[in-house]
Amino acid sequence: MIHHVLKNKIYTPIMQPKISYAKTKEPVSFAHKKDLDFKSIEVNEPWGDLFDCAWFRIAGHIEKTQKDDLYLKFDVSGEALLFNENGDAVKGFTNGSSVFDRKHGEPGKLYYKLNSLIKDDGSFECYLDAGANDLFGNLQDQGKIIAVEVVSKNENYNQLYFDLSTLFDMLTVFEDNKEQFDKLFYDLKEIYYLVIYNKPDWLKETKKIVDVWLAKSTTSPLKIYATGHAHMDLAWLWPIRETKRKIGRTISNVIYLLETYPDFIFGISQPQQMVWLEEEYPTLFKKFAYYIEQGRIELQGGMWVEADTNLSGGESLIRQFYYGMDYYKTKFNKTVDNLWLPDVFGYNGNLPQIIKKCGLSNFMTIKLSWSLVNRFPYHSFNWEGIDDSKVICHMPP
Repeated sequence: MIHHVLKNKIYTPIMQPKISYAKTKEPVSFAHKKDLDFKSIEVNEPWGDLFDCAWFRIAGHIEKTQKDDLYLKFDVSGEALLFNENGDAVKGFTNGSSVFDRKHGEPGKLYYKLNSLIKDDGSFECYLDAGANDLFGNLQDQGKIIAVEVVSKNENYNQLYFDLSTLFDMLTVFEDNKEQFDKLFYDLKEIYYLVIYNKPDWLKETKKIVDVWLAKSTTSPLKIYATGHAHMDLAWLWPIRETKRKIGRTISNVIYLLETYPDFIFGISQPQQMVWLEEEYPTLFKKFAYYIEQGRIELQGGMWVEADTNLSGGESLIRQFYYGMDYYKTKFNKTVDNLWLPDVFGYNGNLPQIIKKCGLSNFMTIKLSWSLVNRFPYHSFNWEGIDDSKVICHMPP
C-alpha cells in the first residue's frame, strides 16, 4: 500500500513538454551543444545504446492557472545532469530501473523543482547531459525514454509516505516486544484501510495515528547520527569519462540536498574525485569547497583513492597517504584522522603500522562482512598489526 497506492498519489501530471535530443558517442560540453543537430523524440522511443551520450532539450509553456510548485520528471533509462541557462550543473538524475538492490531503497532520482527555470511568460527550456547507462553500467529498458513530464507535488502525501515507511521499518525493531508490535501492526492495518478505500478525512485520520507513534520518546541511551555518503568506484564497469560525469551528477545532488535541508551533512573520500570535479565542473567545485569550509561536507580517508592494499607495495600505500593528505591540507586546509576503505577485498597485516606512521588513528571498512564462510564477530575493535601498532576500527552492520 505504501509503495503502490500512497506513492502514486504524490505526483500528478500537469503537461507533456516537447522533447528533442542530439546523440553522440562521446560527451559534448555545454558550450558546444549548440553545434549539435537536435531531433524530436517521444516517450517510449529508444534513444541510445550502452554508453551513448546525448543532450536532451526539454521545452514547454506553463499556464498561469497551474500550480506554483511544479517539478520536472525525467527518466530516459540512464543517468543525466540538468544545467541552467548559464551552463551551471544543478541536479543529477538516475533512472528508476536498475539492478540496484531494492531493500536499500529505490535508486531513481527523477524529480527537480522547475520553478526557477520558468520565465515570466510561462515558457521554459532546459538541457540535460545524459548517458545511456544505469548506476552499474548496464543498459536498461532498451534505452527507451520512460518519462519526461511536468508534474505537481502533494507535500502532505510525500511526508506521509516517508512517515509510514519509517513506522513499517519499526515493526522489525519490535519483533521481540509483542505488545508494541501488536499495537503498531493494528494501527498500520487501520491506516491501510483508510488509504486504500479513500475514506473521508483519510489523510487527517492517518496523520493522527502516525503522529502519536512518531512523538514517542525512546528508552534507549544511544544517540545515533547519520551522514550522507556516495560510494564512488573510480574505475569499474564504465569508461573513466563516465566516472567524471557521475561525479558531477553526484555532487550536484549533494549541493541540492545541502541547500534544501539545513541539517544535512555529507562525507566524501578520494581527492582524485575532487580534482576531476574542479576540472570538469568548476562552478560546482566552488560550491563544494564552500560547504567543506562550512563543515557540512566532511573529508574522509587519508588516501588519494580507496586503494587496494594486497597488490600494492608499502611505498605505494605510503604515497597514497602522502598525496591524499597533502591535497586536503593544501586545497582546503583540512586534515583527517581516518582511513576510509569500505570496498577493498582484504587488508595487509602491516596496514595499522602505515596508518599510524602516516598520522592517522582510525579505520573504517565494510567488506569483511561479505564473507560467506567467516562471520566477523565485532563492529568496533582494535586492529593490531604485525609490529604491534594498533588502530581503532569500525565496521558498520
